Amino acid sequence: MGIIKRKWTWQMPGKAVIRQVLAASGIIISIGLATLLIGLAEGGRLELERQYGMEGSRLFVIKNDSGYDALEDADLRILTEKMKEVRTVVPVYKADIMLESYKAKKLHTMFATSAEYRSIYNLELLYGRFITAHDHEKMSRITVIDAQSALALFGTVNAVGQQVRTVLAGEEIALTVAGVCRNPAATPVSYLKEEFENFCFIPDTLINRIAKDDHIDRIIIAVPDVLSDDEVESKINYYLKKENSPGGNYRIEGYRQLFTVEAFFEDYGYMLAAIFLIALLGGITTLSSVLLIWKENNRKRIGLQKFYGASKSDIRWEVILKSIRISIMCGMAGVILGYTGGIATGFFLGVSMVLTFPMLAAGFFVAVAAGVAAGIFPAIQSGAVDEYDVIFEA
Repeated sequence: MGIIKRKWTWQMPGKAVIRQVLAASGIIISIGLATLLIGLAEGGRLELERQYGMEGSRLFVIKNDSGYDALEDADLRILTEKMKEVRTVVPVYKADIMLESYKAKKLHTMFATSAEYRSIYNLELLYGRFITAHDHEKMSRITVIDAQSALALFGTVNAVGQQVRTVLAGEEIALTVAGVCRNPAATPVSYLKEEFENFCFIPDTLINRIAKDDHIDRIIIAVPDVLSDDEVESKINYYLKKENSPGGNYRIEGYRQLFTVEAFFEDYGYMLAAIFLIALLGGITTLSSVLLIWKENNRKRIGLQKFYGASKSDIRWEVILKSIRISIMCGMAGVILGYTGGIATGFFLGVSMVLTFPMLAAGFFVAVAAGVAAGIFPAIQSGAVDEYDVIFEA
């Protein structure tokens, strides 16, 4: 006698299916956790690309560790002219200066740099603006200070428009406060991290005009991903030593991804992987147990199916497909849970949650694989049900 083939139609899951999905909650947790972490990391990466306009780039920080020799303007020109692969160059001059207002005076760490510095460190402005290309070109006498400094110097955080006086290369100058940054400067979507208090920024062209003998503390460059780390470091060392300082000892640090995300995975990556695997294995084991219970509760139906012509293979495939269906439902619930949790977490971290097609495809693949793994043993057991024993039991 032939088997009556049923047409596949979508039906709302019944209470039994919902109970089975909840029983396999480990699959929900594992896929939800993976969705949350990968979605936040992808959101942070896209945020960096949006801010910097440097898609496919990574950063290298260059310092000179030769002792008395610091980086010079000549090094900056060499990197700009000789290394055609360099997309962005950000010089950073660093010095300790005294800022004095009508109310107080305070020692500050001064950074003379360009407009791109804000994007690299993702400085959060509370009031006003950061250094612009116009300030760079016109050598504007402006400064951007941190919130604690603004409070100490002026008694208010909103110090935009106020003036401070300082001395650069023996010349006393007045600087207008153009903006106020939040403390601390580093955030979860920073390429690099800078830990300091009482800091201020001025255009690097201003310090070049006033303090011509000042040295560069470090140079930050953006290089496309087509070059390996070794290639980039070899080229930097080659050009700097050949053209400028043969005896120089240059320290080059590369950054491929978000600093804080990288540090987070270094600290907790193994723990998160263990949680993912334990939750997934727990979900597979629980779903397998649920299917074994389902097999015992449906022995009579399985026996009758085999009596009327269904083969062991037909029964096994029915159980495996049932397992896959439940696992996919768990995967869908996990993606929804992870996405919702990612939005909430990203709101507090300042990182957008991104859900991409490869992530959904990977989640679907994991769910199907988990469903197959959970259904194999119950399928074998269901296929082994003897139809005559079931009939005689009835």
